[in-house]
Amino acid sequence: MCLIRKLEALGACIINDRRSEEGASDPKIVAQLLLARTIAHAGSIRLLVSKRKIVEARILVRCCVENLLWIANLVENGDQAVSKMVGSDLKHRRMFGERLLQSIPQEQKKEMVNLRQMMRDIKEHWPDIETVNPKDIADMGAARDAYVFYSELSMDSAHPTTDALSRHLSDSEVCLKPVLKSEEVQTTLWYTAMTLLGACVGINQIMERTEGVRKLHELEAEYQEIYRWYTDVLGECLKPVRSDHGLAITVAEALTD
Repeated sequence: MCLIRKLEALGACIINDRRSEEGASDPKIVAQLLLARTIAHAGSIRLLVSKRKIVEARILVRCCVENLLWIANLVENGDQAVSKMVGSDLKHRRMFGERLLQSIPQEQKKEMVNLRQMMRDIKEHWPDIETVNPKDIADMGAARDAYVFYSELSMDSAHPTTDALSRHLSDSEVCLKPVLKSEEVQTTLWYTAMTLLGACVGINQIMERTEGVRKLHELEAEYQEIYRWYTDVLGECLKPVRSDHGLAITVAEALTD
């Protein structure tokens, strides 16, 4: 079984091992939801990579990194992190409502009774809430360095930047199939394993150690072994410029087969 699949199974074990008696706003529940989301993304990433849909896979890896940033924030700040998340969501809903009302004819606005009431309630009960972005989340938690990966994935895949758009340009011709860099298969899988392991470590801390802790240490050792081999061969983790196609397949197999 591959490392990523092992980490997916471990994450499911950690979630099922310890149930919180509190409500949905309990940091433990929120952390479990983030881990469940990461596991679901990881399964989709494996499928996309097998179909050579690397750009699409990297967009989902970016979601995994954001999940990890939130889990690290929960480890550090607990209930305060949950309050930040809820407040940001409420502020976004209010902003969405305002934009929606601006976009519809005046006569239809009178029919939007529930929406207008929701916006008034948010403004009245939570006047000081603010939105938070991934950089804010990173700065509040212990995984702030992971924001570097988030930024990389945003620039080369998630947003229509010049880097992302240039993937569809080959010999001055527009191509439907994006051009890939030789190292992107292994870095995509590597980042997925990194976020899964980080999420498992973080939630294990929040849940005050689960029965899966022994397996977690075993997989962490396996991850570190691959990491040492990876960095010895490719150099700096963020600059694996000396890879070739054969090496990419070898690393991919180490992570997925």
